[in-house]
Amino acid sequence: MRATGARALPGTLSLLLAGSLAASAAGPGPDFRLWRTGAPPAETPAAGAPPAALLALTDQVLPEVSRLRGLDLLGPVAREVHDEATLRSYVSRRLEEEYPGDRLKREERLLLALGLLPPGSDLERAIGDLYAAQTAGYYDPARRTLYLSETLPEMMQRPTLVHELTHALQDQHFKIARFMDPRRTERNDDASLAVSALIEGDATGVMLSSLTPPGGAGLWPGGLSFFDGDLLESLTAAQSPGAPAFLVQVLGFPYKYGTRFVARLYSQGGWEAVNAAYARPPRSSEQVLHPERYAPLEDPPRHVAEAVLPAALGGLSRNHDLVLGEFVTRLVLEPGVGQERAGRAADGWDGDRAALYVGAGAELVVWLSVWDSPQEASEFAAAVGDGGAGGRLTETRGERVLHLRGGGTLPGSDLPALADALWKGWR
Repeated sequence: MRATGARALPGTLSLLLAGSLAASAAGPGPDFRLWRTGAPPAETPAAGAPPAALLALTDQVLPEVSRLRGLDLLGPVAREVHDEATLRSYVSRRLEEEYPGDRLKREERLLLALGLLPPGSDLERAIGDLYAAQTAGYYDPARRTLYLSETLPEMMQRPTLVHELTHALQDQHFKIARFMDPRRTERNDDASLAVSALIEGDATGVMLSSLTPPGGAGLWPGGLSFFDGDLLESLTAAQSPGAPAFLVQVLGFPYKYGTRFVARLYSQGGWEAVNAAYARPPRSSEQVLHPERYAPLEDPPRHVAEAVLPAALGGLSRNHDLVLGEFVTRLVLEPGVGQERAGRAADGWDGDRAALYVGAGAELVVWLSVWDSPQEASEFAAAVGDGGAGGRLTETRGERVLHLRGGGTLPGSDLPALADALWKGWR
């Protein structure tokens, strides 16, 4: 799931976000003004203008972003302007670096087994197409460089620069590349998604501050209702009509929910409260969805270890595993019970791990989860369903839930005995 938007390229969706907000804020005839400057905005270069014009605009916007965000500029920001083909090639190389080997194929197989991807999906291609369709400007913390497309639309230049230069300031002050180290988030992509929500929600808040309708005030945080995360998802899907809905939703999570999370922090203590969050970032999508649950040690997620398979299944080996978290748990449940019930059933999540085991033509999903109470566990179990039919089985014991999905040559009749063995080995 790290591949589905948690960590790869911060700011990938900011172009769409900037365009939709800018168009709404300015109305016909864009009039973008950087809040509190009192000066008219500099002329934005037309798309296709010489790179020097776009770099000059970057130099003008950077000190204003520093003022808006309350973070001093600690050094120069490296930036490059490239044609679209070069940027797309660069994005492809970065994805290969982030997800080496067959990681995406293994993740794809687990997501298919959970019903999060439609049959026949190609996750690697979908991610590549989605990024390529939206890559016109982004800051890469691994290389500490801002990359811009020479075809960046004029209307979107200023808000996109505000968003991406906020990432540059974040990096100078908080070293955000450390959050994207795969060794930090290995096998807990939900935690990675949560940190991404802090980073992107922060940058989106600054961009909202910079967008001022004529005669109005900045849109942050008082105008947060103006921000429509659902519109962002719709725009993303429209830009990449072949993208799986799951991918669009997870890519949009840091913007849609991260913005609300950071707004709550800001309302409690201004940018100082947001700065403090980088020392203790949210640890789960649950804490982002429910900001009141975010506090040091107040509601930390519980670690769920990998299942111990019985010896009789020695022919199966772990192919891939993920911590789904509350948000993706919602997405697993939605097709069966609808959005509203899925949200209620996923609320109360306290930790999980879903793993896919394969071998000899058989396939087995083992999804272990823990909940805030036995009642919450029962509500989730009822929503995820089973009845022992269709190669699925769900059992609860107190606050714990065991959910199995068999496929291939693994008979559904084997699941009850397998569940008994897994309960005995659940550490």
